[in-house]
Amino acid sequence: MNRSTRVAATLAATALALTLTGCGGQIEKAPVPAQPSSSVTSATPAPSPTDEENFPSPDASATPDVVDETTEASEATLTEGAFGDEGYFTQDDGEFTVTVDKPTKAKCQYSSLCEKPKTGDRFVTTKVVFKNAGKSAIEVDPSLFVIEFADGTRLDAGDGSALEYQPDNNLEYGHKIRPGATYTSTLTFEAPNGPYSIILLTGSYGGEDLYLWK
Repeated sequence: MNRSTRVAATLAATALALTLTGCGGQIEKAPVPAQPSSSVTSATPAPSPTDEENFPSPDASATPDVVDETTEASEATLTEGAFGDEGYFTQDDGEFTVTVDKPTKAKCQYSSLCEKPKTGDRFVTTKVVFKNAGKSAIEVDPSLFVIEFADGTRLDAGDGSALEYQPDNNLEYGHKIRPGATYTSTLTFEAPNGPYSIILLTGSYGGEDLYLWK
């Protein structure tokens, strides 16, 4: 593949990404499935009628309980996890999980074309696994993910020269995953030499931060 062909492919992918902006519905966090507990605790016996005199009577003048409004707001905040952790999400009527593995050094796919990083210091590739646990198809694409440097710099997958380092199984735009299926792919970014994180957004291009792996 010569340079002009590679550039044409890049422009085509960008145009397709813009066409697909907003497709697939907004992604939201889903509750983590409850794990059965193996521990057994003893119940405290209810007080007998003869014990009622030991309990103070309700104070009618007491201030009623105030609902903590921050509880509901906290549900929309960013969740942080380690690389390899599994996050639980919903999209429209679909339920699915996402796992982002610890990134590794990316390999140049076309040695005659590969350039140096334009923003970062190196290139990294991470495996990303989607499991559709719902009854409806879900739609995903690389624009749902960004890499964030320690100084706040953010890049989309494929920004800079990262496109030249993407393996063949890089995450496709508008990829649909049928119910019950698992889709394993990769994301490639320009990265700093220091710490960084990979973030899943609620929607393509400009969505809110939803889940962070670091």
